Amino acid sequence: MAIKTIDLLDVNLLQQALISSKDDAELADYKPLQGLAALDALTRIYNREFFESQLDTQWKIALSEKTRLAFILIDIDEFKKFNEAYDQQSADYALLKIAKTLKLLFRRSSDFVSRYDGDQFAVLATRVDETQTVKYAENICDRVCKLKILNSMSSLGYLTISIGYAVCQPRSGDTQQVLIDQAKQRLRRAKELGRNRSVGDEACNA
Repeated sequence: MAIKTIDLLDVNLLQQALISSKDDAELADYKPLQGLAALDALTRIYNREFFESQLDTQWKIALSEKTRLAFILIDIDEFKKFNEAYDQQSADYALLKIAKTLKLLFRRSSDFVSRYDGDQFAVLATRVDETQTVKYAENICDRVCKLKILNSMSSLGYLTISIGYAVCQPRSGDTQQVLIDQAKQRLRRAKELGRNRSVGDEACNA
């Protein structure tokens, strides 16, 4: 077991070297932005403030048109330990790669991908049902695993994510907090079940 651990750490040291040499240009392209208030400075996806304004707007539209919204909350597993074990460049690299993956999965102009809170991302998908949302969540987990961002802090050896999601058709008197709370509860459940998974349920009407 000791030899295996040393080998994994050696691989991770190699990874850091590769990141430094191969991805410096990519990271350099993601310098802090100024003047683009809707975007996160590092990842260039929506920031939380803009995301929450869109959630409010899309909630009202869905209420009027009687359509469904999906709120998908994504948390990087053991990211605090990852951040402590490696340098800031490695942490930024991981956030960038996951943000890019989400942008590729959610291309519709009516879907909104956000850096929600540090190592958390959120997706608001409009006009979707439970079946579509399940597939979205599973695809996100699968795509992040396939990035193979090495992480010696994980039992799998790679950086993984956990997801909690909820689907809701707004009703008069409800607020979008219904959707957020459901997703947060399910994210906690995904963590309790061992991480590297998504947890949801049937449509949640308050």
